[in-house]
Amino acid sequence: MILIWFSFLVIFATFIVVMVGEYRFNKSIKAHDKRMRQMFSDIEETRKYSAKD
Repeated sequence: MILIWFSFLVIFATFIVVMVGEYRFNKSIKAHDKRMRQMFSDIEETRKYSAKD
């Protein structure tokens, strides 16, 4: 009986660790995506202004 509870606890802890890891990974991906979008919009803006010259 104690083995069943222990295995349930291990599975639950693994689930929590995976969820937290997934959340942090998605957060870092979104931050990276935001930086890339900003960089590309800056490049487009620069090209727009340099094409006018």
